[in-house]
Amino acid sequence: MKYNLIVQGEWRLERGSTGGITHCACNSENTDELYFNYSASFELATTSLFKFPCVLFTVYSMDFFGRSVVLGYGQVPVSAEKGLKRKKVVIFKPKSHTWLSDVIGRLKGTPTEFINPKETVINNEGRTFVRSEAVGHLEIEFESTRIKWAENGFH
Repeated sequence: MKYNLIVQGEWRLERGSTGGITHCACNSENTDELYFNYSASFELATTSLFKFPCVLFTVYSMDFFGRSVVLGYGQVPVSAEKGLKRKKVVIFKPKSHTWLSDVIGRLKGTPTEFINPKETVINNEGRTFVRSEAVGHLEIEFESTRIKWAENGFH
């Protein structure tokens, strides 16, 4: 799984990384659940609460031939509330327009995926023309703190 922090509007990244790649492991019971244990730390600053930053997730899987292919995408806005928050992120993938292109893509190891997931998933550009299906979900935790919140005019 890969994550990217998308900073927009007047928000800016003060410290931390805008992206990373996790490792994964299956549980011992051979179910469809995967556990990612990856912590990311970043510090954001803003003068306006317009256009909250988002985290874009790209989930990868191995196909039958051992190739890494995109399983799906998800996004969640960064929480500005103090404390620990749990969020459920729906993971979806684009569907091919024909069954033939879907079969050919799977055989070649190139299933349908977004060219620019930031624009499509975060900004919804062209999303009305994309057929998609939910393939699962992620459960994530945010722990947020506020520094100099009142000094900058926020309450």
